[in-house]
Amino acid sequence: NEEAWLLRRLFTEALGSPNIDSRRGGRLDVEVERALAAPDATLSIPDLEWADAILVLGSELVDEMPILGLRVRKAVNRNGAKLAVASARPNALDEKATTVARFAPRAIDAFAQALLSALSGGDPAELAQLAGADAAQVRATAELLSGAQRPAIIWSEKVLFYGNGKPASTVANLLAKLDVAAKDGAGHLQVPVNANGRGLREVGFLPNFGPALSGNSDGRSADEIRDALGGDVNALLLMGVDPVVDFPRGAQWDDKLAEAGSIISFSTWLDATAERHADVVFPLEVGPEKEGTITHPD
Repeated sequence: NEEAWLLRRLFTEALGSPNIDSRRGGRLDVEVERALAAPDATLSIPDLEWADAILVLGSELVDEMPILGLRVRKAVNRNGAKLAVASARPNALDEKATTVARFAPRAIDAFAQALLSALSGGDPAELAQLAGADAAQVRATAELLSGAQRPAIIWSEKVLFYGNGKPASTVANLLAKLDVAAKDGAGHLQVPVNANGRGLREVGFLPNFGPALSGNSDGRSADEIRDALGGDVNALLLMGVDPVVDFPRGAQWDDKLAEAGSIISFSTWLDATAERHADVVFPLEVGPEKEGTITHPD
C-alpha cells in the first residue's frame, strides 16, 4: 500500500500524469466499486463458514485462493451449507456442490444476469441461452440462494476482464436482490487476481480512482497506456510486472514496448522483457523483504 501511495503521488503530483494502473482488463466504475466495498455488502472469512448458501461464481479457488476453498469445504462438511458452483469449466468444488452450472467461456455477465432474472421471478431462458448455460441450472442456483438467511457469493476479479467491468455491476445487483445488507453474515468476497489487489485499488492506484475509492481525473488504463506508447506516452515505468507475460495480448505489448521512448523496470529478477526493452532495471524486493502493509480481500 505504501509503495502504491508513493508511486501515485510521484506520477499525479510530481509528473502531472494520471496514467497509472494496477490491474488489467479495462477501467472500473467508481460507484459500483463503492457499493461492493460497503461493509454491509462484504463477508469476512469466518462469516463464510457460517453461510447457509454459497455461490462460487467464475472462480477456481484451489488455484486462486486455496485457503478460501478450504473454508468453503468446511462450511459444507461441518455446518451443512448448500453450495452452488457456476463456472465455464469443471471446478474442484463440483463434488461438494448441491447444484452445478456451466456457462460458455467469457459469458459470465450473461449468466449472472440470467441468475438475477430468475431471482426476480422472471424467465431466465433467453439470457441463459446467451450465456451458453442450461436454464434449469440457473433456476436451481437461484432457488438455492433465494431461500438462504446468510447467502454468500465468492467471485473472481478475473471475470471483470470480460465485458469491460460490467459483471461487477451485475454482482452488485445480485447482492441487492438478495438483500445482504439486512442479513448478518451475508455478503460477497471478491478474489483478487494479483496480490493486494484490493489495497492497490483503495489507495487509488487506478486511472479513474483517487484514494478511498474517490473519483479522479481520467487517466489511461493499462491497455490504453500500451496503445499510446510511441505516441502520447513516451516513457513507461513497470513495477513488478512483465506485461508481455502477465497481460493478455502479450505480442501487442512486445511490439509497443519497442516503440517507447524510455522504459524503467523494477523487477525481482531480470525477466526477458526487461532485458530486451528496459533502459534501466532496478532490483525489486520480494514480499518478505519489504516493510509495509497489504489489505486482505475481506
